[in-house]
Amino acid sequence: RALLAGVALLALVLALVLFVKALRTAMGAEDEDAPPPRWVTKASSMTPVVAFGYGAGLMTISVKFLVFTLGASGVIAEAHIYRPVGLGRSVLTFVLFVLVAHSLPLAIWGLAASPSPRAAGILDGVSAWLKRNNRAITLVFSVIFGVWFLIKAANRLGFF
Repeated sequence: RALLAGVALLALVLALVLFVKALRTAMGAEDEDAPPPRWVTKASSMTPVVAFGYGAGLMTISVKFLVFTLGASGVIAEAHIYRPVGLGRSVLTFVLFVLVAHSLPLAIWGLAASPSPRAAGILDGVSAWLKRNNRAITLVFSVIFGVWFLIKAANRLGFF
């Protein structure tokens, strides 16, 4: 019972963090987790291995990624409370989450490592699209996941 309350509280905190992020994005606030422009310029000239190391380091210290990982862990734990499947299955579920969550960055890293001119063109196109739509992407995903975590928290706390 205490674990369910903890999961609900974690989901509620995640929802609030995401709604604050959406509000700050909508009001034009700069993202405190966004790398400075100098880093972005430097990243375009990094080798794929160095870029991978910087990205892994950024994901390790970023509060935003920690929040999502804790949220995923809470959802996995909650799902396995009702259908006990053992620690091995929970670990496997978390490993699958990590693989799915990192599949797109790893695909981009693979393109960056490719010597093909076509891969460079694809990366340039994706990069330009992400820069143009960064604000909208952040806003939409913050609201979607915020609502989802809020519903999960309200459900666990008995509001639904």
